[in-house]
Amino acid sequence: MKENKIKGLILAAGRGSRMDQLTSKYPKCFTELGGKRLIDWQLESFKKASINEIAIVTGYLKEQFDQYNLIKFNNKNWEKTNMVSSLVKASSFVNSDTIVSYSDIVFHKNAVTNIIEFDGDIVLGYDKNWLSQWKMRFEDPSEDAESFKISDDNIVLDIGNKISSTDGVMGQYTGLFKLTPIGMEKIKKILSKYVDMQDSLDMTALFRLMIKEGIRIYATEIQTDWFEIDTPTDLNIADKLYNSNQLKIS
Repeated sequence: MKENKIKGLILAAGRGSRMDQLTSKYPKCFTELGGKRLIDWQLESFKKASINEIAIVTGYLKEQFDQYNLIKFNNKNWEKTNMVSSLVKASSFVNSDTIVSYSDIVFHKNAVTNIIEFDGDIVLGYDKNWLSQWKMRFEDPSEDAESFKISDDNIVLDIGNKISSTDGVMGQYTGLFKLTPIGMEKIKKILSKYVDMQDSLDMTALFRLMIKEGIRIYATEIQTDWFEIDTPTDLNIADKLYNSNQLKIS
């Protein structure tokens, strides 16, 4: 592992409306899997990967995060913006290599270390064996899955577009990625060029825009277990997998 200090950043501003009543009183990452909150799984995986300086961007029910001893940033416009805006709120935190995580995923620590060890200013973690998870979660995986294509040297060529078939999709982006300070500056530079788009951009749309502008984004296989929990159905599936020791996230 690289010697420079690695930080962790969790983007947790949104409500997660697809979780229905599960997020009516609590933030999405307070949802419990295997008796533990998603945020606690994330913090545990970060710490097992030797990441101890961790920040979080809050928004919806931000006061509930007071119980966590984390560096906090607030996206007060969380209802009208996307995760890109949350990331920008914490840009000052990214003064060394930082692993950024969506708040609705769980992952084994090896996912983190594999991304850390891949050289690049922007490195996305992806799952080559994604289809089995999507088949569990969706009747038609192509309705939710997105385009993902990389070159032989792991440069991202296409990401985040709608697909009509899973054929040719090389993986799925996991919502876990590394940013160096240079990578963060590249993001800020792009956003300064497209100011009117910042609030509406989701993360993969940002990555597509950067690729279009000639900025190199890499991807590396996480090579371990992870799961996205976006709906109550996802939670039920993940719970069953975890309880049967088929989802190893610790």
